[in-house]
Amino acid sequence: MYVLAGRVAEVMGGASWEELLHQRIFQPLQMTDSRVIGYDVEVDATTSPCLMFSSGTNCIHPCEPAGAIASSADDMAKWLSWHLRGGVTSDGNIIINGTTLADMYKPHVILSAETLNTHYVFKPQFPHTYLTFGYGYAWTTSSYKGYSVVGHGGKIHSYASYLHLLRDLDLGIFISNNGPGQTPPNDEVIVHGCIKNPKDFLGVYRNRLFGDIVITQNQSSEMFVEYGHIKGKLHKTNDRHVLMMEFYGSLEFLSDLGMRYLNMTFTKADESGKYHELLLRYPTPLPPDTSIYSRIADCFVVSA
Repeated sequence: MYVLAGRVAEVMGGASWEELLHQRIFQPLQMTDSRVIGYDVEVDATTSPCLMFSSGTNCIHPCEPAGAIASSADDMAKWLSWHLRGGVTSDGNIIINGTTLADMYKPHVILSAETLNTHYVFKPQFPHTYLTFGYGYAWTTSSYKGYSVVGHGGKIHSYASYLHLLRDLDLGIFISNNGPGQTPPNDEVIVHGCIKNPKDFLGVYRNRLFGDIVITQNQSSEMFVEYGHIKGKLHKTNDRHVLMMEFYGSLEFLSDLGMRYLNMTFTKADESGKYHELLLRYPTPLPPDTSIYSRIADCFVVSA
């Protein structure tokens, strides 16, 4: 959804997301060492990634608004200080008013008890706890020894970063590192060979929120997926109704992160064996997210 928010900003701001970022954030805060990855970013030899990329080092277009900034320790200190000053630059200019910032930090999504029990709550080794309980506008909301904490972490390629603000203490913490840290490969379920009865899978599957997934076949009986900007090739597994999609094209970089395959589970087969429902399972640290797509049309188009 932050990719969509970035597009909304472009339409309302009359410039590209990268231009708006430079004009309204980087320049006023004098963040001269910050760039959007894929746009003239040179990696210093001392901070190079710990893996090789087969599909281009950086570009993840059009997903940049969801997290694609290369920065430095000095620039991140400027960013943290700006937040702690309540949206005011070091020379006294207001970029975002304090009320808007407070609304960004405030939890708008409260984590469920199940999520807290399975992921966010750890039994303390010492007589204090760190508890994450909500999510604002891209800020997680937490409590540490009674202090309010807002922050966020993220990873891209082999880089990881962690940012926290303890505004009651006028304290900001930023940690960044590069290293393997990739998702474990999920290719162990793949088996060699052609997918049997491909016509049972071919078709257009629709989700009213996320759009259409189109599954086609080429003249070599290979099966392919088109899902907006996402393109992939399907592979068989030991389960007849489960296929694994291998990324290629603009999202091929995901293979370098270890998340090479996406689970596509087909259900509700009729008497002829044709499936009428597709479950798309996204791997996450929590139990996988699943989106349901319903067949709306047969598809016997042979892809090029």
